[in-house]
Parts: sequence; C-alpha cells; structure tokens
Amino acid sequence: MEHNDFYAAIVRNNSDAIISHDLDGNIKRWNLGAELLIGLSEEQMKGQPINSLFTDDNRKLYWRQVGKLVRDRSASTSGVFHTGVDALRSVQLPFEMQLLRSNKTLLPVSVTVSDIGGQAKGTVEICLIARDISRQKEAEEHINELYNTVSHELRTPLTSLQGALSILDEGMMSLDTNDAREMVRVAREGCDELLKIVSDILDFRRLESNEAPLSLSVVRAEEVIDQSILAVKSLADKRDVEIIKAVAQESFVSADKDRIIQVLVNFLKNAINYSPSPGKVQVLAVLRRSGGVRISVIDDGPGISPEDGKRIFQKFQRIDPCSTRTLRGTGLGLATCKLIMDQHEGAIGFDTVLGKGTAFWIELKALGASSRQAGTVVAHAVKNCLIVSEDRQAVEALHKFLTKRGIGCRLVQAADVIAVVRSHKPHAVLLDLASLGPDIFNLILDVEQVSDAIKTIVFRRSSKDDLFSHPSRIDCTVHGGTSLEEKTRAVVDLQKHELKCCVPQEDFLAEALNWLK
Repeated sequence: MEHNDFYAAIVRNNSDAIISHDLDGNIKRWNLGAELLIGLSEEQMKGQPINSLFTDDNRKLYWRQVGKLVRDRSASTSGVFHTGVDALRSVQLPFEMQLLRSNKTLLPVSVTVSDIGGQAKGTVEICLIARDISRQKEAEEHINELYNTVSHELRTPLTSLQGALSILDEGMMSLDTNDAREMVRVAREGCDELLKIVSDILDFRRLESNEAPLSLSVVRAEEVIDQSILAVKSLADKRDVEIIKAVAQESFVSADKDRIIQVLVNFLKNAINYSPSPGKVQVLAVLRRSGGVRISVIDDGPGISPEDGKRIFQKFQRIDPCSTRTLRGTGLGLATCKLIMDQHEGAIGFDTVLGKGTAFWIELKALGASSRQAGTVVAHAVKNCLIVSEDRQAVEALHKFLTKRGIGCRLVQAADVIAVVRSHKPHAVLLDLASLGPDIFNLILDVEQVSDAIKTIVFRRSSKDDLFSHPSRIDCTVHGGTSLEEKTRAVVDLQKHELKCCVPQEDFLAEALNWLK
C-alpha cells in the first residue's frame, strides 16, 4: 500500500468523525466515523453546509475557534498558508460542543480543528475531528448526582446527630430524663440513616460490578410476599396504609430469596410513601400464560409522569410525590432493583395512570411452567404428585415430563409436605435426596403414617454427570407399597452410591410414570 493510501485508509475508517470544509462552510470530506456518529453518509453530506450540524450556540462557538485558528496561522506565517505536515502543526486545543445528529438529538463531542490546506495553493481547508464523549458526560453526571445526593442526604442526619450529642455533651439536660432519652433516640436514628445511605451505595456498587453473586434456591412466591409485607408493617401502620395480598395460584421460582425480598420491600416502601393516608396498597401474584410469575405492588398515589418514567430506573433518581412532603433517600433503590432482576434474567417494569396510581412489577419464570398449550392436563389431572427438591433443573424436567402425560405436579417445600399430603392426598411424593439429606428418612416415615398407599420416589443427581448433560444419568430408586424397612434400606444404599441402578433420565422418568399409573 502506498504511503498516502495508508494514511487515507486510517482517516476513512477512524471511529472519530473526521470532516473537512472550506472557509465558506461547504463540507468536502466525510469519513466513516462521521457517518456512524451523525447518521448520514458522505454522499448525503458532501457539499452541504457545516452549519447544518450545529445549533445556534454551537455554531457561534465553532466558528469562533475556526476564526482564531485562521488568525493564528496568518500571524505566524505572514499571510502564507501551508499544506501537508506544516499545516498539521496548526491545531487548536480540544474544546467541547454538541453536534446535531440526523435524528435531531445532540451528541456531546470533544472537537479539534486544524488547517490542512486546500488543493489550490494558498487556500484553506478546515479539518474538524470530533470524538464522542457521551459516556464521559454520563459518568460526570452520575458523579455530580452522587456528590449532590451525599451532601444533601448526609447533612440532615449529621445535623440531627450533632445537635443531639452537643446538647448531651454540654450538660444541658440530665442523662436520666425523658428529654435526654429522646436526644439519644434522635442520635441513634441519625446513625442508622447514615449507615443505610452508605450501605445502599456500597450494595449498588457491588451489584453493578458483579461482585455479589446470587444464591439461588427454589422459592415459593407467596413466601417472599409475606416476608416482604412483614418487613414494612411498621411503616404501613405509621402511615395508616393497609396492605392487601392476593395470590391467584401457588407458584415457585428459582431465585435469590433475600434479593427478591429486597426488591419487593423497595416497591412496598415506595407504594406506602406515595399513597394517601389513610390508604391501601395491593400485592398481587399471578401465573401468566407466558409461564412467568408476575408479582405487582399497586398504590393509589399520584402516578408517574412520562418524563419521570423515562429515567425512573436510572441511578440517583428521586421523584417527590408532592411539593409538601419530600421523600429522602439515595435515589438508588429502583436502580438496584433493576440490577437484581437483570441478574435473575427476569423482567421489571411499571404501569401508571396520572392521578390514580402506579403498579410496579417483577416477573420470573415459574419452575416447571411453560406457555400453556391445548391438551395439557394439570388442574384436573386424574393422578397427581408432589415434588420436593431444591434442584431447579430436576424440578423442571419432572414437571414437564409428567404434566405432558396428564399427571398433575405440585412443587412443595419440605416443611409443607405433610400438610399438603393430608389436604391433597397425592398418589406419589418425589423426594430429592440431595436436597433433603438425612431428613428424608423422617419425611418417608411421616408420609407412611399419613397413608401407606402413597408411593414414594426417591432420586438424586449423579455425582459424575449433570442431570441434563448428554448422556443424562441419574441415580434413583423407585418404590412404593413396600415395607418401611425396605424403603429405608433403598435410600441408605442410594445415599452411599451403592445402588446398582444408574439409569438414563428418560428411563427413570418412565419408571416413575409406571408407578404413578
């Protein structure tokens, strides 16, 4: 490649926008970087005025810099313009401005201008090099928002803390009086608030940098709802807000229980604070046709404007419900919720009507659930069984296999097994040895005492192969109607990996199906 061709290729394919124009402002050159940043091709822009890329303020700024460049070059060369390498020495220091893109949005850029000389001797050709600094600006904005948040949110509790401690330190009241105890309470609340602010910031940072891995387990949706409501009960009572729960159908998800509770608590606190007093907040859980479990928190507050809605899940965003009551906080709550749901590969969103209220919701895939199709018999199955396992993949495989064959399945936690066995009288209970451990023996005994007609199917994932790798293998023992001693012995053998039947997954499921028929 020739020397000039080499440099021409660098200019043409540079990710920065490189644009040249004459002193009349007519565009002469336009590289690929300019096409990507502005959204218009060289064919569209060649010969067009450079001013079409500027707003009024930016146009004045740009031509002021160009004028300075031309004057400096004229003064330094006694009116003679140079081309080539000499011209490149005449470069202004970078300055910041905005370019108008094809979609009418403004792009923040760092610009340098230089005189590269026109093709005709003594003419001027201005080269504009623009670098996209939108991410830098966003980072600077977030830093400014952090400074504002910290300075504002820290000052109030620090002032209360300082005032309370000063009163006590100066001996203005006896330490054993009610007034002194009130000062101690104020100081303690100030410390708690400071700790929460710092914790919120650090927690968000850990999530943002993927330093907080999820601890996934099988979670009952209603359980996380109940624990979330309990966590905000005192706030709801203080604000005279009633929390109403409605769970349409029992469902389970694979999730980090504490993190999902964190999300729902954030939703509930916002709903309580934004609701009128007295008022009510609803928590709904439904199993959608898509196979997802959606949990919604609905308030009767003022709603969210379209402008606020666009930025509500961004960092350091706070929306005050009214001008007379300001809500305090770091503005990281909903941004943290979004990070948590992104980690779960779930969905998060909201629906709002101004003046009537807002529903914030999250959605996770239900274990064993899929899009509902005609011919799938579950609710009115002739046979039904319980699955007790913390293994998400095993639960999904068993649920999918059995429901396709008209056998109803219900996932339950170990603590709820006997109550469900008594109320639902299942035909079989599928027990995961790896999840239950030694407790499985007591569970088998308890099931036996409820009804010796209930079949028990005990399984565990092979220690050598993943359940769904190929070939898929699983250690299992299928037994029912045998003596308790025989059942116990089979489980002990399975626990010691001494059981001889190590069969492919489909064979195991087929054998389980035979026992259920």
